[in-house]
Amino acid sequence: MKIYGFDLDGVIFVSPMPFYGALKNLNLDPLFRRLREITFLKDKFYQSIRINEEILALINQIKQAKNRIVIISGHLLECRDEVSNCLRKGGVPFDSLYLCPDGQSHKRFKLAKIRQMDVDVYVEDRLTIVRFLQKYLEEKCQIIYYKGHRSLTQLEKIISN
Repeated sequence: MKIYGFDLDGVIFVSPMPFYGALKNLNLDPLFRRLREITFLKDKFYQSIRINEEILALINQIKQAKNRIVIISGHLLECRDEVSNCLRKGGVPFDSLYLCPDGQSHKRFKLAKIRQMDVDVYVEDRLTIVRFLQKYLEEKCQIIYYKGHRSLTQLEKIISN
Protein backbone atom coordinates (compact mmCIF):
# COMPACT_ATOMS: atom_id res chain seq x y z
CA MET A 1 0.00 0.00 0.00
CA LYS A 2 1.22 3.47 -0.91
CA ILE A 3 0.17 6.83 0.44
CA TYR A 4 -0.63 9.50 -2.13
CA GLY A 5 -0.94 13.12 -1.08
CA PHE A 6 -2.70 15.89 -2.98
CA ASP A 7 -2.95 19.65 -2.72
CA LEU A 8 -6.38 21.21 -3.26
CA ASP A 9 -6.34 24.47 -5.27
CA GLY A 10 -4.95 23.90 -8.73
CA VAL A 11 -4.87 20.12 -8.30
CA ILE A 12 -8.15 18.65 -6.95
CA PHE A 13 -10.06 21.94 -7.01
CA VAL A 14 -10.49 23.90 -10.22
CA SER A 15 -10.06 27.56 -9.46
CA PRO A 16 -13.36 29.37 -8.94
CA MET A 17 -11.84 32.75 -9.82
CA PRO A 18 -10.11 33.86 -13.01
CA PHE A 19 -6.36 34.22 -12.56
CA TYR A 20 -6.48 32.56 -9.12
CA GLY A 21 -3.48 30.38 -9.93
CA ALA A 22 -1.40 33.38 -10.99
CA LEU A 23 -2.41 35.25 -7.84
CA LYS A 24 -1.43 32.26 -5.69
CA ASN A 25 2.04 32.32 -7.19
CA LEU A 26 2.41 35.96 -6.15
CA ASN A 27 2.20 34.69 -2.56
CA LEU A 28 -0.85 36.71 -1.57
CA ASP A 29 -1.92 34.15 1.02
CA PRO A 30 -2.50 36.76 3.75
CA LEU A 31 -4.89 38.62 1.43
CA PHE A 32 -6.80 35.43 0.57
CA ARG A 33 -7.04 34.55 4.26
CA ARG A 34 -8.55 37.95 5.03
CA LEU A 35 -11.02 37.67 2.15
CA ARG A 36 -12.11 34.20 3.31
CA GLU A 37 -12.83 35.62 6.76
CA ILE A 38 -15.70 37.62 5.23
CA THR A 39 -18.54 35.10 5.44
CA PHE A 40 -20.25 36.15 2.21
CA LEU A 41 -17.02 35.85 0.20
CA LYS A 42 -16.07 32.58 1.88
CA ASP A 43 -19.47 31.08 1.07
CA LYS A 44 -19.26 32.27 -2.55
CA PHE A 45 -15.73 30.91 -2.88
CA TYR A 46 -16.60 27.43 -1.66
CA GLN A 47 -19.91 27.27 -3.54
CA SER A 48 -18.15 27.99 -6.82
CA ILE A 49 -15.40 25.36 -6.51
CA ARG A 50 -15.39 22.60 -9.12
CA ILE A 51 -13.54 19.29 -9.03
CA ASN A 52 -10.78 18.48 -11.53
CA GLU A 53 -12.32 15.43 -13.22
CA GLU A 54 -8.99 14.09 -14.52
CA ILE A 55 -7.47 14.14 -11.04
CA LEU A 56 -10.67 12.63 -9.61
CA ALA A 57 -10.35 9.71 -12.05
CA LEU A 58 -6.75 9.15 -10.91
CA ILE A 59 -7.72 9.35 -7.24
CA ASN A 60 -10.44 6.75 -7.83
CA GLN A 61 -7.89 4.52 -9.57
CA ILE A 62 -5.50 4.93 -6.62
CA LYS A 63 -8.26 4.03 -4.13
CA GLN A 64 -9.35 1.00 -6.18
CA ALA A 65 -5.78 -0.29 -5.89
CA LYS A 66 -6.18 -0.15 -2.07
CA ASN A 67 -3.87 2.83 -1.57
CA ARG A 68 -4.43 5.74 0.82
CA ILE A 69 -5.29 9.31 -0.15
CA VAL A 70 -4.29 12.21 2.09
CA ILE A 71 -5.11 15.80 1.29
CA ILE A 72 -2.64 18.37 2.60
CA SER A 73 -3.60 21.95 1.82
CA GLY A 74 -2.90 25.53 2.75
CA HIS A 75 -6.64 26.13 3.19
CA LEU A 76 -7.28 27.40 6.68
CA LEU A 77 -8.11 24.86 9.37
CA GLU A 78 -11.21 26.90 10.24
CA CYS A 79 -12.58 26.15 6.73
CA ARG A 80 -12.56 22.38 7.33
CA ASP A 81 -16.35 21.99 7.06
CA GLU A 82 -16.52 23.92 3.79
CA VAL A 83 -13.59 22.00 2.29
CA SER A 84 -15.01 18.63 3.41
CA ASN A 85 -18.39 19.51 1.90
CA CYS A 86 -16.77 20.44 -1.44
CA LEU A 87 -14.88 17.14 -1.51
CA ARG A 88 -17.96 15.08 -0.61
CA LYS A 89 -20.20 16.86 -3.12
CA GLY A 90 -17.56 16.28 -5.78
CA GLY A 91 -17.28 12.58 -4.92
CA VAL A 92 -13.60 12.79 -3.97
CA PRO A 93 -12.58 9.83 -1.79
CA PHE A 94 -9.93 10.53 0.84
CA ASP A 95 -8.62 9.00 4.03
CA SER A 96 -7.30 12.11 5.76
CA LEU A 97 -7.63 15.86 5.38
CA TYR A 98 -5.03 18.25 6.79
CA LEU A 99 -5.54 22.00 6.61
CA CYS A 100 -3.09 24.69 7.65
CA PRO A 101 -3.45 26.42 11.02
CA ASP A 102 -3.71 30.20 10.66
CA GLY A 103 -0.38 31.94 10.56
CA GLN A 104 1.66 28.85 9.73
CA SER A 105 3.83 28.70 6.60
CA HIS A 106 2.16 26.56 3.91
CA LYS A 107 5.50 25.11 2.84
CA ARG A 108 6.54 24.09 6.35
CA PHE A 109 3.07 22.79 7.18
CA LYS A 110 3.03 20.58 4.08
CA LEU A 111 6.57 19.36 4.73
CA ALA A 112 5.71 18.38 8.31
CA LYS A 113 2.51 16.55 7.30
CA ILE A 114 4.17 14.70 4.41
CA ARG A 115 6.85 13.49 6.82
CA GLN A 116 4.36 12.67 9.58
CA MET A 117 2.08 10.70 7.26
CA ASP A 118 5.01 9.04 5.44
CA VAL A 119 3.59 10.09 2.06
CA ASP A 120 5.12 8.28 -0.94
CA VAL A 121 3.90 10.65 -3.68
CA TYR A 122 2.67 14.24 -3.28
CA VAL A 123 1.03 16.32 -6.03
CA GLU A 124 1.43 20.12 -5.84
CA ASP A 125 0.79 22.94 -8.32
CA ARG A 126 2.99 25.69 -6.87
CA LEU A 127 6.55 25.51 -8.14
CA THR A 128 7.98 27.30 -5.09
CA ILE A 129 6.44 24.67 -2.81
CA VAL A 130 7.52 21.83 -5.13
CA ARG A 131 11.14 23.01 -4.99
CA PHE A 132 11.01 23.47 -1.22
CA LEU A 133 9.60 19.97 -0.67
CA GLN A 134 12.07 18.38 -3.08
CA LYS A 135 14.95 20.06 -1.25
CA TYR A 136 13.95 18.74 2.17
CA LEU A 137 12.39 15.40 1.29
CA GLU A 138 14.99 14.28 -1.25
CA GLU A 139 14.23 10.63 -2.05
CA LYS A 140 11.74 10.05 0.79
CA CYS A 141 8.73 11.28 -1.19
CA GLN A 142 8.24 11.77 -4.91
CA ILE A 143 6.98 15.31 -5.48
CA ILE A 144 4.97 15.83 -8.66
CA TYR A 145 4.69 19.34 -10.08
CA TYR A 146 1.13 19.40 -11.41
CA LYS A 147 0.46 21.72 -14.32
CA GLY A 148 -2.65 20.33 -15.92
CA HIS A 149 -3.05 17.60 -18.50
CA ARG A 150 0.68 17.17 -19.28
CA SER A 151 1.34 16.08 -15.70
CA LEU A 152 -1.25 13.31 -15.86
CA THR A 153 1.02 11.02 -17.89
CA GLN A 154 3.68 11.16 -15.18
CA LEU A 155 1.08 10.46 -12.49
CA GLU A 156 -0.43 7.56 -14.43
CA LYS A 157 3.02 5.95 -14.78
CA ILE A 158 3.64 6.23 -11.04
CA ILE A 159 0.24 4.76 -10.21
CA SER A 160 0.71 1.81 -12.56
CA ASN A 161 4.02 0.81 -10.88
